Parts: sequence; C-alpha cells; structure tokens
Amino acid sequence: MRVPLHRFFVDALNHFGLAPTQLAPNGWRIMAGFIVLCRSAGVPPSLAVFRRFFLLSALPHKHQKGWYYFQPRSKGRSGLRFTGLPESIKGWKRGFFFLYSPTAWPCPVEWGKPSKSSLVDPVLSAEDEAAAAKLLSAQGASSIDLRKYLCIRNLAEAGIS
Repeated sequence: MRVPLHRFFVDALNHFGLAPTQLAPNGWRIMAGFIVLCRSAGVPPSLAVFRRFFLLSALPHKHQKGWYYFQPRSKGRSGLRFTGLPESIKGWKRGFFFLYSPTAWPCPVEWGKPSKSSLVDPVLSAEDEAAAAKLLSAQGASSIDLRKYLCIRNLAEAGIS
C-alpha cells in the first residue's frame, strides 16, 4: 500500500466497504499487479473488470476475523494468472503504522463487512468486456510473477508511488 492511495484502490475499498488495514498484503499485491497490467495493456483500471477476474474472500482463520484478500475467480474460467505471492508473511501485522490526515480519507477507515451486493458477479459493459479481452491478450499464455512485475519502475509508471 502506498499513499496517497491510487484512485483504483479508493474505488475498490469504497465498493467493498473496507478500511485499508483490512486488506492482507497479498490483496494489495493483486490490486497493484492489476493496475500495472492495465497500464501496460493501455486500458484504464476498471473495478468491474478487476471483479471479473478476482473475488474478495475473508481470511479463513477465526482469529483473523475481518481480514480480506483477493483470489482468482473459478479455476476453470479463463483469467489473469498472477504468481509470486508468498504463502505466508509472518509478522506482517507488526509493520502497522498510523497515519494522520487533516482532511477526510477518501475511503472507510473504520473496519466494515462487505455487503452481499458488493460480492455478486459484476455486469460488464461492452467497453469492460473489450478491456478484459485486451488484458488477457496482453498477458498471453503465461502467468505474471508479481515478485518481478511489481518493481519500482512499473509501479511509478502506473501512478502508484
């Protein structure tokens, strides 16, 4: 996560009703990878297109209630393939810090729970369908290794700085 938040991050957090702190690190990696891929494919990042490929899920552990991440939608469906996500990032919660802003945050700051309507399959416009097809063709048959793809240069070029 980088501040100020990229507009796509703000849109996603508002859509799901989540505070930035509720999203696990791999959730941020997936969203950043999507933004960088959109930039390289020449399409604007669209929440509907993102939701066509990824599903918001709650972390399964009962002691981690309220935490969320993104996972690819059904495996049988053609989709974006990101690799390079760590299985575990031990101690990542110790890296929390507090930010103060004299202006209101553009997204929720209190922890919330996604509404059922925010989790339904998105309806894509013709423009969104074309963008999704362009992202898939830009990716090709290979998966994208986020460990290499999310370098400083790619993030800066995508406006995530």
